[in-house]
Amino acid sequence: MRALLDMHAFLWWLTGSRRLSDKARYAIADEANEVLIGAASAWEISTKHLLGKLPDADLIAAGVAGAVTNQDFGALAMTMEDVARAGALPARTATPSTEYSSHRHFRATWYSSQ
Repeated sequence: MRALLDMHAFLWWLTGSRRLSDKARYAIADEANEVLIGAASAWEISTKHLLGKLPDADLIAAGVAGAVTNQDFGALAMTMEDVARAGALPARTATPSTEYSSHRHFRATWYSSQ
């Protein structure tokens, strides 16, 4: 399976948060699965940390790429064409990264227990 984790799922995985469902935790830990973190999530972590919305994420915000690599996750880059296509989709959410994830067709729908 191929799964794209959004910002919250990635942070919950890194911090061991119980907000990440057991199903998601098992899927992420399964080495047979390819887990990806999008460039939009890295941007979102850095931006939210800078705005004070992620005060406990100093180390993660300072080294998102390293955190992705240390977890053996893949990085999903965005091209200008990807962003333009995602921006042209009908609005379904309030965050561009979620729209992008939906556009790429491997959005992890199981990441949260909520």
